[in-house]
Amino acid sequence: MAPAEQCGYTLLPSDEPPAAPAEPEARRAPRVSPPPSSGDVQVMTRRVRYDGGVCYDSSRDPLVIHPHSPAVQAWNLGMSLLLLFDVAYLPLEVAFARSMPQALVFWLRLLSTVYFSLDICLQFFLQVPSPAGDYWLFSHRKIVRNYLHGFFLIDLVGVIPFCEVYAAVSTHRGGRVYLAHLLQFLRFMRMMRFTSVISRYRYDWDLSFFKRTMLYSGAVILTVLHLMSCIWCTLGNYQEGLSWLTELQRRGDGEPEDAPGQSASDVLAVYFSSAYFALYTLTGIGYGDIVPTTGSEYVFVICMMLFGSLVWAFIIGQIVSVIQHTNMAENSYQEKMDAILEMSKEYGFSNELRFRLQSYFQQLHVVRRTAFLQELVSKMNSGLAIEFVHIVHDSWLNNIWWLRKVSKSTFVVHLTLEFLPLLYCPRESIVTANRLYVLQRGLCIHGQRVLSRDMCWGTDMLLTQEHLRSHLTTMAISYVHVLYLTREALESTMLRFPEERVVVRRAYRTLCVMRGVVWRARQIRAVQQQQRRASRAQTGESQHPLDILDRLCAGDLSRGEPAVAHSHTDVEEAVRQTRQRIEALQDELGSRLENLGLQVAGALDLVTDALDAKQRKGWGRIVGR
Repeated sequence: MAPAEQCGYTLLPSDEPPAAPAEPEARRAPRVSPPPSSGDVQVMTRRVRYDGGVCYDSSRDPLVIHPHSPAVQAWNLGMSLLLLFDVAYLPLEVAFARSMPQALVFWLRLLSTVYFSLDICLQFFLQVPSPAGDYWLFSHRKIVRNYLHGFFLIDLVGVIPFCEVYAAVSTHRGGRVYLAHLLQFLRFMRMMRFTSVISRYRYDWDLSFFKRTMLYSGAVILTVLHLMSCIWCTLGNYQEGLSWLTELQRRGDGEPEDAPGQSASDVLAVYFSSAYFALYTLTGIGYGDIVPTTGSEYVFVICMMLFGSLVWAFIIGQIVSVIQHTNMAENSYQEKMDAILEMSKEYGFSNELRFRLQSYFQQLHVVRRTAFLQELVSKMNSGLAIEFVHIVHDSWLNNIWWLRKVSKSTFVVHLTLEFLPLLYCPRESIVTANRLYVLQRGLCIHGQRVLSRDMCWGTDMLLTQEHLRSHLTTMAISYVHVLYLTREALESTMLRFPEERVVVRRAYRTLCVMRGVVWRARQIRAVQQQQRRASRAQTGESQHPLDILDRLCAGDLSRGEPAVAHSHTDVEEAVRQTRQRIEALQDELGSRLENLGLQVAGALDLVTDALDAKQRKGWGRIVGR
């Protein structure tokens, strides 16, 4: 099976293949290309995976799980709900452990620990994006290494029972008890996973960028307020001797209590007092010069400060908005996203279509950086532009073999300005006629090869003879950002640089000789096969399997001619012999072409030297013919 078929894609040929000089009919062997690289490139089989509700192929490795599969999405939804519960309950459990039912605390803590421990194991098998973010890694070793260097330590700290460990190993009692309770807040580090989990569902929400930002800011303020309030309660509940809580109770009741915060009313009073302190500490409004004394006053002051914090955040947001408007490209991108959201509501777009539109414009936002780089180069002087271009584009300029001899020249700078950026969607066919392509981002299939960043194809656009060009089909696997150069742009640039034009013309003649020799060898091979077939027909050797198949396809047997294959078994035998002969011809032709290529390469070196030395004597016209 061809590598393209192994990848799960069907390469559709063009409706009108390019015309070539008349050539005898022959059973030519298929072109052999090296198999796809098995590095970071994901080779896709016909197993199913999902991305934003869209079904597509997945990795062949059974130890690798795609993060957008339905099972993983359901798992993430459960983890999101558990994280929200932990945000509200975990700080209260630490701050008011004496007032919490011990059985409920034990089972909730056990459920949370087991769930997040299983999630740590799951992360070792979950696919992650590549460093560039343009495809998924499928190597299990690299997935494990990426997780160990990323969130593993944070997730591990989130499940370790620090309170129990500290109580088991510590020899101090009494005054150090509050430190053991404070260590439990380290489990709050697991909340760092919440942002990455919830971001996968952002396309399902009918919220604009402004609303998402406001909700996110409000959630952050409330979460930080709740966490700091509970930490402040913990310090007051578990410190021996004088604390802010005993002082507050002394001022309210006249004498401190030994065990504050036991009843429900005490818990609410202590929590509201802590929230008041945390809120005016966060906003910087004051530090208790005017202190409320009753519970209703505390509630009123908290509501007032919350409203004041929103006004304060609105003023800060206005300042940030002024700064943000300096980045016009980002603003334009966000406006397009909001316009797509409004359009999807008006016309009832499906989630799948809305996801594709947002993904396309997100990728297009990255592509526009190339146009910005070209605008910078066009404003530079020659020396600075040459240095800049070869630092930015040197990785793919070296892959164009006929540009290596003119490197570090003004011609290359002007030629790079003629490259135009283009974006292709997944499974979209890429037009290759009279164009040179450079892959900047993403993955695509060219013939039987998988191409990645900085790879080129279409370097034979120098040729004017259609029958000498390669007509392989190219299809995008992921979102593909390419730079393409047309033949007309190349010719117009060469007219302004006569010295470099001579070098490119020499490369053109070399390529003509190489492709012409291969094409002529195939033509000779086809003529020989046709002659052998004709000689067998004259001598009466009609039992050859190729002749049997030809006659069966032409319908000779149906017109009453003598039957060659008298039964179904004869046809199967003929097919088997034909396959064996085709395989033998493929091996023979491959070895001959390999030897011929080596001979042609050596002869081309001699021809090139002779052209340089004897160009005035007419050798250039002979080779050009």
